[in-house]
Amino acid sequence: RARFDDTLFHNAARCNTVTAWDGFSVTDLVWHDDQVIGVIGSGADKQALTLTADLVVGADGRFSTIARKVNAATVDAVTDHPTSLLYAYWRGAALSQEPCATAYGENNGYGLLVMDSADDTLCVCIEGRADLLESGGDAEKHYLDLIRKAKPVWHRVEHAAMVPKLRRMRKVGNLYRTPGGKGWALVGDAYHQKDPIDGQGIYDAVLSAKLLSQAIMMARSGEQKWEDALTWYDTQVRAETFEMYQSTLER
Repeated sequence: RARFDDTLFHNAARCNTVTAWDGFSVTDLVWHDDQVIGVIGSGADKQALTLTADLVVGADGRFSTIARKVNAATVDAVTDHPTSLLYAYWRGAALSQEPCATAYGENNGYGLLVMDSADDTLCVCIEGRADLLESGGDAEKHYLDLIRKAKPVWHRVEHAAMVPKLRRMRKVGNLYRTPGGKGWALVGDAYHQKDPIDGQGIYDAVLSAKLLSQAIMMARSGEQKWEDALTWYDTQVRAETFEMYQSTLER
């Protein structure tokens, strides 16, 4: 994922209409009355910097700072069955004749996904019921104990090295948010997120980015008012994602 994100960032940075700052963190928004007109943030030097903009887009993930600062309403949230993930990358794993991505499950509340990753590593991910994966103690020990129970998986990694450490996603959200407002908009997981079991996250992010860009162009060209363009954006994204959202929640 780090490799993929880096590629996306540098591809965008090549455009002569883009000013790209790596390592810049947004901490707050700039307002004029009830409209967002910019951001406040800092880079590696920790010096606060204020930037103004016609539109601020929150593409900042499921814990979106932008969504929180504008108090974006949550819509169609489902919290009945939260899921968590434990995953790590392994170097030196044994080769396998199985496909590059293989899922294992025994209908016991969680499953394992094993897939090839970058730099000759193997990703082993456990996903399932949060109450089963939130150990409350040593998460790495809990992760290894669960892998040992899955003999085909443990056979591949028992002599491999975990690089660099265990990672977690805790109690993944299932929701939509208000797509935008005066001077701001949300995209990707900041706007819509769901359990990753169906592998739709990157598709949803790219889809919503394309549709939001169309909405922005419609508003700037005068074809639609910004409020109407946002409604169009929300309607189009839901038309493409809501059926899968419901199907994912059923599983």
